[in-house]
Amino acid sequence: NTDIVVAYNGLTECCRLLRNMCVQCTKTQDNILPCIKKIKSVIASCKELKRGIHKSESESSAVLFRCIVQFIGNSIVGHPRNQQFVWDNFQDELR
Repeated sequence: NTDIVVAYNGLTECCRLLRNMCVQCTKTQDNILPCIKKIKSVIASCKELKRGIHKSESESSAVLFRCIVQFIGNSIVGHPRNQQFVWDNFQDELR
């Protein structure tokens, strides 16, 4: 479904922006926790879509998932509060 692919591409661009905003910026990391909290449902959708039938949807999902992981990584580097939140809330999703 092209609508799903377009939606995932849009989410991917948002995650890339968030990922890049967190690089070496403690102020951004301080304010990004609400976004990290909301990303959990997107991760679940990515996992479901990866099991889907349509190759284009699965590929879009995989790219989005990689961007999410990079965003989460950048949001926790050198930031103990975000590290603890991710540790407490994302262990199962990121396996």
